[in-house]
Amino acid sequence: MRSAKVFAVSGGFVPARLTVARQAKGLKQKDLAEELQFAPATISKWESEAYEQAPDPSSIQALADRLSVEPAWFYKPLGDAQSRPAFYRSMRSELTAARDKAAAKLLFSYEIYRALDELVEFPTADIPNLMAGSDYRMLSAEKIEAFSIRLREYWGLGDDPITDLMVVLENAGIVVTETFLDSNKLDGVSAWISKIPVILLAKDKDGGVRRRFDAAHELGHLVLHQGLTQECIKKDLRLIEEQAMLFAGAFLLPASSFAVTSDKATLEHLSDIKPRWGVSIGAMIKRLASLNLISENHEKNLWKYYSYRQWRGNEPHDDHIEVERPENLKSALELLSREEPATLADVAESISIGSDYITELTGIEAACLRPATLKRPKLKLVRTDED
Repeated sequence: MRSAKVFAVSGGFVPARLTVARQAKGLKQKDLAEELQFAPATISKWESEAYEQAPDPSSIQALADRLSVEPAWFYKPLGDAQSRPAFYRSMRSELTAARDKAAAKLLFSYEIYRALDELVEFPTADIPNLMAGSDYRMLSAEKIEAFSIRLREYWGLGDDPITDLMVVLENAGIVVTETFLDSNKLDGVSAWISKIPVILLAKDKDGGVRRRFDAAHELGHLVLHQGLTQECIKKDLRLIEEQAMLFAGAFLLPASSFAVTSDKATLEHLSDIKPRWGVSIGAMIKRLASLNLISENHEKNLWKYYSYRQWRGNEPHDDHIEVERPENLKSALELLSREEPATLADVAESISIGSDYITELTGIEAACLRPATLKRPKLKLVRTDED
C-alpha cells in the first residue's frame, strides 16, 4: 500500500459532471428541474458548454443532495473520459435512459479506481494490442479465432477451461464492477477510460454462466474495438456485437480442447460438460456450429429438443454454478479500512459520490465506509494491598 496523499479539488464548474450525476439517477432534465423547483430550462443550460452558466453555491448543494454526490463532484475535470465510447448490446431508443445510467455508473467505477490507485497497487492494464493495423470492418471469424488464441497464450491460460474468468480479467488490470441496470436488454457495458479498461456487468440476470459469457463478451469489445468512435458503434452495431459474441465463444471454448465430435454432440453430453466449461448449453451449440463440428441439420435438431425441454433461461446446472464476482476494488477498500481508516475517509471524499454508489458497485460493506467512531475507555477496579 502506498503512502497517503492529500486530495484536492480545483477548477470551475464542469457541465458534463452534472449530466453524469443526473443520468446515474435515471432522471430527465425536466424532472430534476421540477423536483428542485428550478425553471424548466435551467438544468439544460447548466449542462451545456455553450451557455457558460454555472449554478450558485446553494443550487450546487441542492443538486448534490438530490443526486447523491458531493459538491466537489461538479468541479473535477473529466479530461478524455468525457469522450469515451461505450459498448452496448442495443441502441433502441426506449433504452436510452438505461444506457445513460449504465455509462454514468461505468464512469463512477473508473472514479473509484482512480482514487484508490493513488494508494493501492493494482495490476497494470495488460491487454495486448492485437488489432494493431487492422480494420474492425474487415475482421473475419478466422481472425477473431486467432486473436482469442493469442490472448490466451499471452495470459498463460493454455487451452483448458478457465476456472474463474473474473480473476483472469482483474489480474490483467481490467477494472470490473457490477450493478443492477434495470433492463433485461442490457447485460453489461465497457469502455477504455483514460487508457484504463473498465467493465460494468449487470446483476439483473445473475446466473453463473450468463455472467461469465457477458464478461467475455465485454472483453471482446476491449480487445477488438478499442479505437472505435461512438459514430462507428452506432453505424456498425450489429457487426460489432457479432464480433464480440464470436470472440467470447472462442475465448471460453477453444477449438483445440472443445472438440466435441458429432456423435457426442447430444444435449445430454453438453449438459454433462457444462459445469466444467462454465458455459451454457446454448452457447456450446452455437460454438459447435461455428466450428463446423456439427451439420446444419444436427444443429436444428439440437435446438428443437432444447426448446422442447424448455431449457431457454432454465438449463440444467444453472442453480449451482457459482456467479463469479469482481474483488479488486472491494479488497482495496477493505485493506484501507483495516490499515488506514482515516485515509479511507479521504478516498471516499475524493471520489465525491455517495457511499451508496460505492457499496453498490464494489460490494463492500457499508460499515467499512463509515468514519470510525470514538470508543469509551474500559474502566477497571483498582485493588490495594489492604483489600
